[in-house]
This record gives sequence, C-alpha cells and structure tokens, in this order.
Amino acid sequence: MATSVVVSALFTLSLLGATAFSNVVGSTEVQRVRCGTRTSAPCSAPELTLHMVSAGYTHSCGVSSEGFVYCWGDGRQGALGHGALEIAQYPKRVRGNHAFTTVAAGSDFTCALNTEGAVYCWGNARTVPGWPAVSSSPLKVKMDVPATYITAGRRHACVLDREQRAWCWGWNVDGEGGTGLAGVQQSMIPEPTPVATTERFTQLSAGLGFTCGVTLAGSVVCWGTNIDGVIGQNAHDRCGEESPIPCATRPVAVAFPEKVKHVSSGTGHACAVSLSGAVYCWGENGAGQAGAFDSGVPQLRVPSRVRLPRNEAVASVASGGILSCAITLGRTVYCWGSDMVEVWDHQHLAPRVVAGRAQFSAISAGQLHGCGLDLNGRLLCWGDTILGALGAS
Repeated sequence: MATSVVVSALFTLSLLGATAFSNVVGSTEVQRVRCGTRTSAPCSAPELTLHMVSAGYTHSCGVSSEGFVYCWGDGRQGALGHGALEIAQYPKRVRGNHAFTTVAAGSDFTCALNTEGAVYCWGNARTVPGWPAVSSSPLKVKMDVPATYITAGRRHACVLDREQRAWCWGWNVDGEGGTGLAGVQQSMIPEPTPVATTERFTQLSAGLGFTCGVTLAGSVVCWGTNIDGVIGQNAHDRCGEESPIPCATRPVAVAFPEKVKHVSSGTGHACAVSLSGAVYCWGENGAGQAGAFDSGVPQLRVPSRVRLPRNEAVASVASGGILSCAITLGRTVYCWGSDMVEVWDHQHLAPRVVAGRAQFSAISAGQLHGCGLDLNGRLLCWGDTILGALGAS
C-alpha cells in the first residue's frame, strides 16, 4: 500500500468487469452517470489526481501528490474525516493539514500514515482513539515507535515499524490482532500492540477477521479466523464470542511452493504473488474468487496457482469477497470470480481482462465497488453501491 503500485483489497463482494469499465477508460470525455445509485455504469472523479487509492466497506479514500487525503461514500459514522456525518457522492478532503503518504479504508473507519511515521484514524471503530465516541476528524493513534506501513481490515488495523515488526489493534475476537489471545480474553486491543512473533515483514494485509504478512524470507504467515480455511492447515487455536471456531492467535506459516513478494487479504480468502510473478490463492471459493472455477470447490486450504491468459507475470494482487484482481507487469488488470452482473458459470468466473487492456498503476476493492488509478493518477470507480462509494461523476 505504500508504493505507486498499490493494491489494497478489503471485503469485496462485487467488481464490474470489462464491459462497463471500458466505457470510461481511454475516452476523452468522462461518461456522466449519477453516482451513489445502484448502477452498473462506471463513475469517476476527473478533476482529482491521486497516487494511491483504498476502497473500504462502503467508502473509499485516496492520497493526492500533495499529501492530502480525500474520502467519499458512506461517512455517517465519520469514516470520511471531513467533519460531517453524511454520505458524500464526491471526494471531500479530510480535515487538517497533514502530509499523509498512505491511507487505508476499513469498514466504518479510516487510518492514514504521515511522513513522520505517525498514524491517524477517524470514524467509528475500536481502531479510533476515544472509541466508542465517533470522530469525524483525524485523531493521532498512540504508538511508541514510528510506522512505515499501514493496512486496515473490517474492524482492526496493523502497521509495520522501522524494524519491520508488526503491530495491530482494534477488534480481536478472532485473533486478528495476533497477540496470542482472542475472544472474551482480549476482544479489543485499544492501542497498537506487537504481534506475537519474531518474524520481520515486508508487507501486511488485513482482511475481514484475519491478517496475513510476507516475511523477510519471502514466506507467508497468517493469523485470525480459519473458518474459511484462509489460515491454512496450522490453525490449532479456538476463538470466537459465542461458539469456538478454528483460528490462530499468533502468526502461523502458510505452505507455498515458492517465495512470495505480495499478499492481499479479502473477506474469506487471500491471494499472493510469488517472486516469479505467479498468483496463488486460497480460502473461501464459493464464487471462484480463490481461482478454482468449479462451483463444487467451496474452499482451498492450500494455495493454488491461478493462471492468467498468456501466463502474464503479475506485479500485485487484490483479494475481495467474491472476486480477485491482479495487475500484471504490463499494467493490465485481470479479475476472476463473480461480479454479480452476469450469470455465474465456469467461463465467467475465469480470469478476464478489465477495461480493454488499459494500463493501471493501482486497484482496490471494496464491499460492492472497486476503484483504480490509471498511469496518470486518474481515479476511476465502478460497481454496485447505494451509499456514494463510487465518488463523483
């Protein structure tokens, strides 16, 4: 999330495929569509240029080249950070003159990292200082050391410090905080707390109730709920509020056939990119989002390779709810799984190109929408939302 090839994916249930997206990309005039309605037509913010974008549950945020954060969508719980509790159908600047480098949109909250390594959060979640009070402006998170990287899940967030150690805070019923405790023992982690591991990380990705990271050695470890098999075969703990479910309260290894450079956590599955540019996915697969396009394969408990047309090498990947997307080294975007638009069948679930092979620098997936940046930093969003998450047309 901290580079120009950002891919952050949180809780996707829908992304639109090539047909609708190609109506905008490459055209000289932006298609005028009223956003914030349930529509299959793409919307965009033509006046806004960003260097990264993050799609959350029902809102989205991006960072401009000046370091300002803009958010749009459902801000009724303060997640937009511009001071008002409202739904905004166009990007609004977050309050304050912070110089942010990275933003991470969760469910009803957003967190951002500034140039000095300080973390600020706003909205209504356990990650926000002062919770359960709602904050519609950025509040500084108490942290003993500067952060260099941030990721947000549905109700928790994690950072890396300068020593590449992982810290998490927020909701922890399923062990997604990685502290070694979960459930009623430690349902909430109020401040960033070190993850219980000696591993150092190059990257983290927070999902619905779990977190995954890439270690310095190029391996993948995950922690949190394993109800969808996303933690793999080494989740031997029991978590949950009411009935025990399989989980890992501290990082455990996920078996991979080769070394990995990037991982992305979705709702119930995860995907990772190897050093050779291959994509592997595992976990929930009810709509083919983990790459097994036979509807008779509900879960993959071992990472399985997803082969793109032409076997193109991949730079980064975005895992969502019932769909996954990847950006190739040539900056083409492929998606697989369901987009909830066409009839689910084997051919439709398989990888297909998005936007007529237009070139992208970033893509991010939200609950029912997706947003991406082209090589000029132009923001383009698409999907199905009634809460303004698509932004302005």
